[in-house]
Amino acid sequence: MAIVATVSKVWPKIQDGHFLVGVEVVLTDDSVEKCRQVFSETVNKTADVSLLAHQLAAKAQVMIDDYKAEKIVYGHVKMTALVTAIQNGITV
Repeated sequence: MAIVATVSKVWPKIQDGHFLVGVEVVLTDDSVEKCRQVFSETVNKTADVSLLAHQLAAKAQVMIDDYKAEKIVYGHVKMTALVTAIQNGITV
């Protein structure tokens, strides 16, 4: 099961003389899209690109870490037992 993050640029916007720049991060797991989110920052024309990259990467990393934690819970045997118990406890 390979988790892949694909990053693409988002069209910038001008706000109050500053630029809102960002990236879209799409997270796939076994080629199935699991998360898609835009991360952005407001910067001026002289912004340090490496600092901006670090800030946006940190935001994207939170999304990735959250997905990985959620995946562990989703795949846990207790979660499967919960679903089975609910399925067996309802009637249609």
